Amino acid sequence: MELPSFLSKETNYELHDLGFLQEIIKGIVVRNIIKDIHIEKAKIDENINNFCKSNKIEIDKYDEWLIKNSYSKKSMEIKLTASERIQIYSKDNFNAKVKARFLDKKNYLDKVVYSLIRVKDYYKAKELHMRISEGEADFGDIASEFSEGPESLTRGIVGPVELGSSHPLLLQKLKSLGKHELYSDIIEINNWHLILRLENHIPSKLDENMESFMQKELFEEYITSESKTILNNLFEKGLI
Repeated sequence: MELPSFLSKETNYELHDLGFLQEIIKGIVVRNIIKDIHIEKAKIDENINNFCKSNKIEIDKYDEWLIKNSYSKKSMEIKLTASERIQIYSKDNFNAKVKARFLDKKNYLDKVVYSLIRVKDYYKAKELHMRISEGEADFGDIASEFSEGPESLTRGIVGPVELGSSHPLLLQKLKSLGKHELYSDIIEINNWHLILRLENHIPSKLDENMESFMQKELFEEYITSESKTILNNLFEKGLI
């Protein structure tokens, strides 16, 4: 796919230097992909009505607004139904890859609830860990009184959060624990000394929402790849 001819070498260079060129290319690639996807007229009309309400445009003044703002009816219809068009394209083109992707990423998509205490002093952490492990004190009470992070406000409870959003070392430890199991030692991350207990593990499911999420994720990766290829071609042709 070629960029519009009005984008000269000088314009390409300036846009690239400002960090805008690849995003513009992405937008052009997406538009070319989705512009001919069929959307029911009722959905188009619904989105136009919602747009007019949100922008305080009288529906009988919509055509006038288009002319004033230099939009054609077709270009505005594409703009207002872009998310529906992307969803249709993503499902049609990437659904076959969703299951394999889900299985590959499942461990990172699973959610966990865990209890956390963090303190700066290692020996304080060891003392608190011993009191909890030997049943001398309640984890929540200790977290409320001694934890030096925001989890002190929630009795140490963190989550539910996706495993993949956790620090790599914390992720490793959480995956090794069973439900309600206290990690056997102090964990050191970024000069903090942590006491960790897994409260619950919530497996991810390949339901309709997850399928839609992964289709969209694959779509975004495809658009990024295509835009990088076009950008590289511009470099090779000396157009940047």
